[in-house]
Amino acid sequence: MAKAKKLRLFFWFQEDVKSVVSHYKKIFKSDFELIHKHPGSERKAPPSSYEFSILGNHLVAFGGGTTKFNQAISLMIVCKDQKEIDKYWSKLVEGGKPGQCGWLTDKFGVSWQIVPNNLPKLLSHKDPETNAEISKAFMSMTKIEIKDLKLSPRNKTSENKADKKSSDKLAKTS
Repeated sequence: MAKAKKLRLFFWFQEDVKSVVSHYKKIFKSDFELIHKHPGSERKAPPSSYEFSILGNHLVAFGGGTTKFNQAISLMIVCKDQKEIDKYWSKLVEGGKPGQCGWLTDKFGVSWQIVPNNLPKLLSHKDPETNAEISKAFMSMTKIEIKDLKLSPRNKTSENKADKKSSDKLAKTS
């Protein structure tokens, strides 16, 4: 069982909280852990809230809310590669709405950011013109495509120049 954290994320869903928890459990599978179900206020009533862990983060879901979520707060999943980005993106955006730069809103209105773990490096090229081009490509994306950030024309050119310099050095030493 995941150790209870001092800071917990609390979500007040308008939807039936059981369907919310079931949905996230289906998406996160082995990275989902049910911690506790709080009984409803009436006998034989469904649970009114659940505590669970997603990717090691403690969340509380409460049902019967009257307020909608907005993008002022989002959950960020930092992914190791494109395959992981694609997996989480496709499952979370289903029934929801894609946003810009890796953001999406799921079918319950919760905002998520699905980003690669090397995003800061991808967006900070030493050449200012290349960096501007990469940033422009990034700003035009919904789901982040790592290869498109790495292969922007200027980035590709500067990578090819670096590869050529390495090749030239090797040729001179041979």
